[in-house]
Amino acid sequence: MSVFLIFLILFKGYEDMYCDTEVHWHISHFCNFECPYCFGGKKQKDIFRGVQDIPKIIEGFNRFGLICQINISGGEPFLCKNFIELCQRLTEKHRICVNTNLSHKDVYRFAEVIDPHRVRYLNCSVHIDIREKLNLVDDFIEKFKFLKEKGFYAYATYVMYPPLLKRFDGDYAFFKSQGIILRQKIFRGTFNRFNLPDSWMPRRGSRFFKRLYPNAYSPRERKKILFYIERSQKEGDDTQGYEDDPGEGRMLDVGLDRFFLDGLPSLKGKLCRAGKDYVRMTPEGEVHRCHGGTHRLGNMFEEGVRLFEKPEECTFDLCRCHYLGYIYVVKEKK
Repeated sequence: MSVFLIFLILFKGYEDMYCDTEVHWHISHFCNFECPYCFGGKKQKDIFRGVQDIPKIIEGFNRFGLICQINISGGEPFLCKNFIELCQRLTEKHRICVNTNLSHKDVYRFAEVIDPHRVRYLNCSVHIDIREKLNLVDDFIEKFKFLKEKGFYAYATYVMYPPLLKRFDGDYAFFKSQGIILRQKIFRGTFNRFNLPDSWMPRRGSRFFKRLYPNAYSPRERKKILFYIERSQKEGDDTQGYEDDPGEGRMLDVGLDRFFLDGLPSLKGKLCRAGKDYVRMTPEGEVHRCHGGTHRLGNMFEEGVRLFEKPEECTFDLCRCHYLGYIYVVKEKK
């Protein structure tokens, strides 16, 4: 094989994955799973209240004038109407990532018709307790392996919810025996350790019943999570994390949770590239600087979006998405 041909192959792979900016699209609020640790995926009557006009969506992204990495999350994205057709049209110019529980049958059709070179990654959430109740553990394994066979970069994540910590050793070993390495995600939120209804909670002393995570992880739990983060990175052969260059990489590294076990970071007052190299978008196309949702930059499907020209200071006491904050904050020169 000639040097020139090798160069063309490498360049084609780079061209397939290059993007100018990252758009995290919270496409829907509806999910068919009801996980107790999820803060955005409960069942709702308005299954999909966002924009469903595919030509309008494509026109909006193309009018934006940039090659986007579109991180599609929810709710469960595969429940959205004509989701695969939407992905087909988006990947004609842009790149996509999908956060999914792999429960929908259309996962197979997605793997058949979507070009894996136009998909950065699929973050496949296990949700083991729900899957066991629905007898869908084997279903996850089959779909995950099918995606891998078709050439997609897929990884399995497992929320380290306090009631699941005791069983995690067994779950990790089982999925490893199936060729799947579980990536650990810290739980963010309050946990009612006595499982009492909120209406039964006394106003005084509620801190005794509810604990705030990740701060409330015990030293033993922290040690366990750190051990498995390191183990999963080695056994999963993670050679590339979530790169800092705005035009390259952008592979979500859930292993960053090792830095946030004692609490989520405060970046207040620091320069951040959110709003310039990254934005968050609602189902309706409303675009904000980040997950904080206070600085509106426009609407992708209506008047368009105007990005910051340079990094701006963070105004939040706590970063609402620590993975992105870690990446997009401007690093101080030593």
